[in-house]
Amino acid sequence: WGFQKFQALISAGGIQAWREFVQAYLATVAFVDAQIGRLVQALEASPNGDNTMVILTSDNGYHVGEKDCIQKWHLWDESTRIPLLVHVPGSDGNGETCQAPVSHIDLYPTLIDFCDLPPQPHGGQETVLDGHSLRPFLKDSGASDWTGPPVALMAIRDGKATPHFSVCSSQYRYTRCANGEEE
Repeated sequence: WGFQKFQALISAGGIQAWREFVQAYLATVAFVDAQIGRLVQALEASPNGDNTMVILTSDNGYHVGEKDCIQKWHLWDESTRIPLLVHVPGSDGNGETCQAPVSHIDLYPTLIDFCDLPPQPHGGQETVLDGHSLRPFLKDSGASDWTGPPVALMAIRDGKATPHFSVCSSQYRYTRCANGEEE
């Protein structure tokens, strides 16, 4: 479907239509970025700026013509990497880039660690939550004492019984499709 959307755009208006599509997409990103800046400035100017943790994230990325595709549901890097920004007042890791693969599943353990939240959020049930606190990376973006896995695993289904899988480390990615094809 993503390949068909790209071809329809090119057929309807050529490369210029694609450029305008990308420009509009990037304009929305820039607008959201500016609004986040306004929000952070307001927080810093407020009495709560020194005791408020900020977490910014989103859903998976969107192809805007890479590999002749306009779509979200692929296991390529552009659509599996997400923005994940965490700011903890006074943390040495603020503003640093972490290259380790982490996941949304790591957010609640991080909140437990920093905010003294209950480790069992479901009324004391003994179900152990997955994920690992990101605290070591918030102290040092290159931390070696993180207890989480060195890889992240993604899976998608495209209407077939067998999903497609991709696993990535800070350096490599391996993808196996339901039909056995590999990248």
